[in-house]
Amino acid sequence: MTGHREPWYLDRLRTELERAAAAEDRRERRGALGRLRLPIKPVLAFAAIVIAVAIAIAALGSGEDERSAAPPAPTPAPTSAASSPQAVLERLDGIYTARITTSVRLGSNLLPAGWYRITIRAADSSFLLSDPENGAYEHTITGASPHRLALAPDGNCELREQRQDPVSVQFSLKDSLLTLRGAEGGCRPIWQLLTSAPWYKDKT
Repeated sequence: MTGHREPWYLDRLRTELERAAAAEDRRERRGALGRLRLPIKPVLAFAAIVIAVAIAIAALGSGEDERSAAPPAPTPAPTSAASSPQAVLERLDGIYTARITTSVRLGSNLLPAGWYRITIRAADSSFLLSDPENGAYEHTITGASPHRLALAPDGNCELREQRQDPVSVQFSLKDSLLTLRGAEGGCRPIWQLLTSAPWYKDKT
């Protein structure tokens, strides 16, 4: 131990002691704070679990929102037996008459004005037009839907260039009234006549 007792020496010694004490205090405080710290790996693992749970809850919520916002799937319309081709023909089956007021030229023949008749037979898919003077014009029905008929070409058409054309024609049947319209193909003069007037079903 040194024997110096000069004032400057005592002052220096006191300063060194105070510095050492302050340093020790700082170390003590750091140690206390360090002891309060939680282990880093368990903290990170817990945070990861919390985040994963939050993401799962958010995903479930958005899925529910999408399902609630999505429109319901359309229900397929049931196929009705009443709209089958055979059912359509059976509904049309019968004899229809119409008064034609204007004559129609068919090649060298003239389809005269007067009373005409259509006979539809579901059993053999036949469509027969009868006029007052020239007899009958027979057609074969090849297809039927609730609002349209398809017919085979008319091989007896006097217009040679139209003998190979099949026919498609719209129709409506309300009570006893049959209306034909929008004919495409076939023997044009005959279908001009058929679509020129309403046809009334014979109820007898």
